[in-house]
Amino acid sequence: MISADQHSVSTYSGEAAIVEIGGRLFGIDTAAIKSISEMALQDERLIVEPYFGSYLYQGTKIPLLNLADFFSLKSSLPEKIFVIVTSTEIPFSILVSSILGRFRSEQTFELPQEAFRYPQLYPFAFEFNGSHLLLIDVRRAFQCMTEYVQDLGQL
Repeated sequence: MISADQHSVSTYSGEAAIVEIGGRLFGIDTAAIKSISEMALQDERLIVEPYFGSYLYQGTKIPLLNLADFFSLKSSLPEKIFVIVTSTEIPFSILVSSILGRFRSEQTFELPQEAFRYPQLYPFAFEFNGSHLLLIDVRRAFQCMTEYVQDLGQL
């Protein structure tokens, strides 16, 4: 388990993709993104499941994280969705409802770690259009989801 004080704030590029997950907006560091694809929810390359599904990316099946389920954000997925493939050593993908674009953040805010169930997922927040959005650490999200699903006995 990763302790909450091991944030990777120093690796933040300063630019985030603003994404919608389960009806809420979040940021994902653009340095962690390898590719983004828009596709129909019924696309044959996708298997959307609670927590983990799969995505056929360049001929290889990789895990597809359904963060809306993990964050307990219940909303229906639109007919067109986006799949973000990470630039991690072992790639995985993230299902998002929409992408609003890129945003360069000049200022970030520390978060009260006790306020979150998985504080290590959010190194900090940044201001966007008058509100504060959480930046998701995608590597830690993958680790936490894996541990959570293993604890449920579903992996």
